Amino acid sequence: MKTDTVTKDFISCADIFADVFNYYVYGGRQVISPEQLKERDPVELALPYGADGAMVPVQRYRDVEKLYTARTDGKVEYVLFGVENQAEIHYAMPVKNNLYDALKYAGQVEAAARSHRKAMRSGEGKKPDAGEFLGGFWKEDRLIPSVTLTIYFGCEDWDGPLSLLDMMEAPDQEILSCMDNYHVNLIAPALMPDDEIMKFRTDLREVMFFIKYSKDKEKLDEILKIHKDR
Repeated sequence: MKTDTVTKDFISCADIFADVFNYYVYGGRQVISPEQLKERDPVELALPYGADGAMVPVQRYRDVEKLYTARTDGKVEYVLFGVENQAEIHYAMPVKNNLYDALKYAGQVEAAARSHRKAMRSGEGKKPDAGEFLGGFWKEDRLIPSVTLTIYFGCEDWDGPLSLLDMMEAPDQEILSCMDNYHVNLIAPALMPDDEIMKFRTDLREVMFFIKYSKDKEKLDEILKIHKDR
Protein backbone atom coordinates (compact mmCIF):
# COMPACT_ATOMS: atom_id res chain seq x y z
CA MET A 1 0.00 0.00 0.00
CA LYS A 2 1.34 3.44 -0.93
CA THR A 3 2.45 5.82 1.83
CA ASP A 4 0.00 8.51 0.75
CA THR A 5 -2.89 6.03 0.96
CA VAL A 6 -1.85 4.94 4.46
CA THR A 7 -1.55 8.50 5.76
CA LYS A 8 -4.82 9.52 4.12
CA ASP A 9 -6.69 6.60 5.70
CA PHE A 10 -5.10 7.34 9.08
CA ILE A 11 -5.94 11.05 9.08
CA SER A 12 -9.45 10.32 7.74
CA CYS A 13 -10.36 8.62 11.04
CA ALA A 14 -12.65 11.06 12.81
CA ASP A 15 -10.88 10.81 16.18
CA ILE A 16 -7.47 11.44 14.59
CA PHE A 17 -8.81 14.30 12.48
CA ALA A 18 -10.40 15.92 15.53
CA ASP A 19 -7.14 15.48 17.46
CA VAL A 20 -5.21 17.27 14.69
CA PHE A 21 -7.38 20.37 14.77
CA ASN A 22 -7.89 20.38 18.54
CA TYR A 23 -4.10 20.59 18.76
CA TYR A 24 -3.52 23.13 16.02
CA VAL A 25 -6.51 25.43 16.59
CA TYR A 26 -7.11 25.03 20.32
CA GLY A 27 -3.68 24.10 21.69
CA GLY A 28 -4.82 20.62 22.69
CA ARG A 29 -8.10 21.59 24.35
CA GLN A 30 -10.85 19.11 23.50
CA VAL A 31 -13.25 21.37 21.63
CA ILE A 32 -13.92 19.40 18.44
CA SER A 33 -15.46 15.95 18.88
CA PRO A 34 -15.44 13.25 16.17
CA GLU A 35 -19.24 13.28 16.15
CA GLN A 36 -19.21 16.90 14.97
CA LEU A 37 -17.27 16.04 11.81
CA LYS A 38 -18.84 15.00 8.52
CA GLU A 39 -16.84 13.60 5.62
CA ARG A 40 -16.78 15.79 2.53
CA ASP A 41 -15.82 15.15 -1.07
CA PRO A 42 -12.26 16.55 -1.27
CA VAL A 43 -12.43 17.19 -5.03
CA GLU A 44 -12.88 20.70 -6.41
CA LEU A 45 -14.04 20.64 -10.02
CA ALA A 46 -14.64 24.17 -11.26
CA LEU A 47 -13.85 27.83 -10.74
CA PRO A 48 -16.87 29.96 -11.74
CA TYR A 49 -15.07 33.05 -13.00
CA GLY A 50 -14.34 32.50 -16.67
CA ALA A 51 -15.36 34.69 -19.59
CA ASP A 52 -19.05 35.66 -19.44
CA GLY A 53 -19.43 33.74 -16.20
CA ALA A 54 -18.62 30.41 -17.83
CA MET A 55 -17.38 27.61 -15.61
CA VAL A 56 -13.64 27.06 -16.01
CA PRO A 57 -12.62 23.43 -15.33
CA VAL A 58 -10.14 23.26 -12.45
CA GLN A 59 -9.65 19.96 -10.64
CA ARG A 60 -7.83 19.72 -7.34
CA TYR A 61 -7.77 16.90 -4.79
CA ARG A 62 -7.47 17.74 -1.13
CA ASP A 63 -6.30 14.70 0.81
CA VAL A 64 -8.96 14.81 3.54
CA GLU A 65 -11.80 17.23 4.18
CA LYS A 66 -14.50 17.33 6.84
CA LEU A 67 -17.27 19.76 7.74
CA TYR A 68 -17.26 20.76 11.41
CA THR A 69 -20.63 21.69 12.92
CA ALA A 70 -20.75 23.43 16.28
CA ARG A 71 -23.46 25.11 18.34
CA THR A 72 -22.44 28.39 19.96
CA ASP A 73 -24.93 30.45 21.96
CA GLY A 74 -27.78 28.62 20.29
CA LYS A 75 -26.41 29.26 16.79
CA VAL A 76 -25.08 26.64 14.40
CA GLU A 77 -21.61 27.41 13.05
CA TYR A 78 -19.74 25.59 10.29
CA VAL A 79 -16.06 25.29 9.37
CA LEU A 80 -14.46 23.37 6.51
CA PHE A 81 -11.31 21.67 7.76
CA GLY A 82 -8.92 20.21 5.19
CA VAL A 83 -5.64 18.31 5.54
CA GLU A 84 -2.80 17.96 3.07
CA ASN A 85 -0.46 15.06 3.89
CA GLN A 86 3.11 15.49 2.71
CA ALA A 87 5.70 12.71 2.64
CA GLU A 88 8.13 15.13 1.01
CA ILE A 89 8.67 18.87 1.35
CA HIS A 90 6.57 20.82 -1.15
CA TYR A 91 8.26 24.06 -2.14
CA ALA A 92 5.09 25.67 -3.47
CA MET A 93 2.87 24.79 -0.49
CA PRO A 94 1.60 28.36 0.07
CA VAL A 95 0.24 28.50 -3.49
CA LYS A 96 -1.16 24.96 -3.33
CA ASN A 97 -3.08 25.49 -0.09
CA ASN A 98 -4.18 28.99 -1.05
CA LEU A 99 -5.72 27.55 -4.21
CA TYR A 100 -7.63 24.92 -2.22
CA ASP A 101 -9.13 27.57 0.05
CA ALA A 102 -9.90 29.91 -2.87
CA LEU A 103 -11.68 27.09 -4.72
CA LYS A 104 -13.73 26.35 -1.60
CA TYR A 105 -14.89 29.97 -1.41
CA ALA A 106 -15.54 30.17 -5.17
CA GLY A 107 -17.59 26.98 -4.94
CA GLN A 108 -19.67 28.44 -2.12
CA VAL A 109 -20.34 31.60 -4.13
CA GLU A 110 -21.47 29.52 -7.09
CA ALA A 111 -23.68 27.34 -4.87
CA ALA A 112 -25.33 30.47 -3.44
CA ALA A 113 -25.88 31.82 -6.96
CA ARG A 114 -27.49 28.55 -8.08
CA SER A 115 -29.77 28.59 -5.05
CA HIS A 116 -30.82 32.18 -5.71
CA ARG A 117 -31.47 31.53 -9.41
CA LYS A 118 -33.66 28.56 -8.52
CA ALA A 119 -35.60 30.64 -5.99
CA MET A 120 -36.13 33.47 -8.50
CA ARG A 121 -37.39 31.06 -11.17
CA SER A 122 -39.99 29.76 -8.73
CA GLY A 123 -40.98 33.28 -7.69
CA GLU A 124 -39.58 32.90 -4.18
CA GLY A 125 -37.06 34.92 -2.24
CA LYS A 126 -36.20 38.59 -2.45
CA LYS A 127 -35.66 40.72 -5.51
CA PRO A 128 -31.92 41.40 -5.76
CA ASP A 129 -30.38 44.73 -6.60
CA ALA A 130 -28.18 45.06 -9.70
CA GLY A 131 -24.93 44.17 -7.92
CA GLU A 132 -26.42 41.12 -6.23
CA PHE A 133 -27.99 39.94 -9.48
CA LEU A 134 -24.76 40.25 -11.45
CA GLY A 135 -22.58 38.59 -8.81
CA GLY A 136 -25.15 35.99 -7.77
CA PHE A 137 -24.13 36.52 -4.13
CA TRP A 138 -26.57 38.45 -1.95
CA LYS A 139 -25.45 41.13 0.50
CA GLU A 140 -26.53 38.99 3.46
CA ASP A 141 -24.92 35.77 2.18
CA ARG A 142 -21.99 34.47 4.20
CA LEU A 143 -19.16 32.05 3.47
CA ILE A 144 -18.16 29.05 5.56
CA PRO A 145 -14.52 29.42 6.72
CA SER A 146 -12.02 27.05 5.10
CA VAL A 147 -8.91 26.03 7.05
CA THR A 148 -6.23 23.95 5.35
CA LEU A 149 -3.52 22.28 7.42
CA THR A 150 -0.40 20.56 6.09
CA ILE A 151 1.00 17.57 7.99
CA TYR A 152 4.57 16.70 7.03
CA PHE A 153 5.30 13.02 7.66
CA GLY A 154 9.02 13.33 6.99
CA CYS A 155 11.76 13.27 9.63
CA GLU A 156 13.77 16.16 8.17
CA ASP A 157 13.33 19.79 9.14
CA TRP A 158 10.80 21.50 6.90
CA ASP A 159 12.80 24.05 4.92
CA GLY A 160 10.08 24.98 2.44
CA PRO A 161 8.33 28.37 2.34
CA LEU A 162 5.66 28.97 4.96
CA SER A 163 4.06 32.00 3.32
CA LEU A 164 3.43 33.40 -0.12
CA LEU A 165 5.97 36.17 0.39
CA ASP A 166 8.62 33.56 1.24
CA MET A 167 8.35 32.46 -2.39
CA MET A 168 9.07 35.92 -3.80
CA GLU A 169 12.02 38.19 -4.22
CA ALA A 170 11.36 40.77 -1.52
CA PRO A 171 9.45 43.69 -3.08
CA ASP A 172 9.61 47.15 -1.53
CA GLN A 173 7.43 47.97 1.47
CA GLU A 174 4.93 49.99 -0.54
CA ILE A 175 4.20 46.97 -2.72
CA LEU A 176 4.08 44.70 0.34
CA SER A 177 1.44 46.93 1.89
CA CYS A 178 -0.85 46.14 -1.07
CA MET A 179 -0.46 42.37 -0.78
CA ASP A 180 -2.17 39.74 1.34
CA ASN A 181 0.30 37.16 2.58
CA TYR A 182 -1.07 33.61 2.69
CA HIS A 183 0.49 31.50 5.46
CA VAL A 184 0.84 27.71 5.59
CA ASN A 185 -0.58 25.98 8.66
CA LEU A 186 2.02 23.28 9.28
CA ILE A 187 2.54 20.33 11.60
CA ALA A 188 6.08 18.98 11.22
CA PRO A 189 7.24 16.66 14.04
CA ALA A 190 10.94 17.44 13.55
CA LEU A 191 10.21 21.06 14.50
CA MET A 192 8.01 20.27 17.50
CA PRO A 193 9.21 20.15 21.13
CA ASP A 194 8.21 16.97 22.96
CA ASP A 195 5.77 18.84 25.19
CA GLU A 196 3.91 20.02 22.08
CA ILE A 197 3.64 16.47 20.72
CA MET A 198 2.26 15.42 24.11
CA LYS A 199 -0.79 17.61 23.46
CA PHE A 200 -2.09 15.03 21.01
CA ARG A 201 -4.56 12.60 22.63
CA THR A 202 -4.68 9.78 20.07
CA ASP A 203 -2.24 7.43 18.33
CA LEU A 204 -1.08 10.49 16.41
CA ARG A 205 1.14 11.26 19.40
CA GLU A 206 3.14 8.05 18.97
CA VAL A 207 3.28 8.58 15.20
CA MET A 208 4.75 12.07 15.70
CA PHE A 209 7.35 10.76 18.17
CA PHE A 210 8.25 7.90 15.84
CA ILE A 211 8.85 10.30 12.96
CA LYS A 212 10.77 12.80 15.06
CA TYR A 213 13.14 10.19 16.52
CA SER A 214 13.18 7.73 13.61
CA LYS A 215 16.94 8.18 13.27
CA ASP A 216 17.59 7.70 16.99
CA LYS A 217 16.11 4.37 18.15
CA GLU A 218 17.43 4.65 21.71
CA LYS A 219 15.88 8.08 22.15
CA LEU A 220 12.62 6.86 20.61
CA ASP A 221 12.44 3.89 23.00
CA GLU A 222 13.19 6.21 25.92
CA ILE A 223 10.51 8.71 24.91
CA LEU A 224 7.85 6.07 24.34
CA LYS A 225 8.66 4.40 27.66
CA ILE A 226 8.41 7.70 29.55
CA HIS A 227 5.13 8.71 27.96
CA LYS A 228 3.37 5.37 27.49
CA ASP A 229 1.03 5.88 30.46
CA ARG A 230 0.35 9.58 29.90
